[in-house]
Formats: sequence, structure tokens, C-alpha cells
Amino acid sequence: MPLHVSPVLTVTLTTLLGSAVLAHQGGWDELLLVAVPIALFALLLVVANRRATRAQVERDATDAHDGERTPDEPPPPGSS
Repeated sequence: MPLHVSPVLTVTLTTLLGSAVLAHQGGWDELLLVAVPIALFALLLVVANRRATRAQVERDATDAHDGERTPDEPPPPGSS
């Protein structure tokens, strides 16, 4: 059974499909959908890395001031 389409419906479908192609924005919107989450994760990783480095430096400074010998210090004289 053949499908008969009226000329008005054909023009309407062509107009809708044409506007859908024009609404595509050339790809920059899809780029943002990928780039924004990647940039967000990169920013979070940088912040987390800075916090971890700062915490490690503070932990090392606290350990050095506790009076304990650090691995790179030679043993005190007279100890065996």
C-alpha cells in the first residue's frame, strides 16, 4: 500500500529537518559537553594534588620536630 503524503506535510517536514540541521550549531556545543566535565575533573585533581602536597609537607615538618631521627640523619654518637 503506497503512502501518499500531501505537499504541505512534505514542506513542513523539510522545514523541520532543515531547522534541525541549522540548530546543530556546528559542533561547538558538543565540544562544550565534553570539555567542561574534563576541565572540571582536571581542576579538582589540581586542587586535590595541592592539598595532598601541603599536607605531606606539614606532616614531614611535624615529624622532624618530634625529636625522632629522620632516615637521612646519622645516628647520635655512642648509640648502637
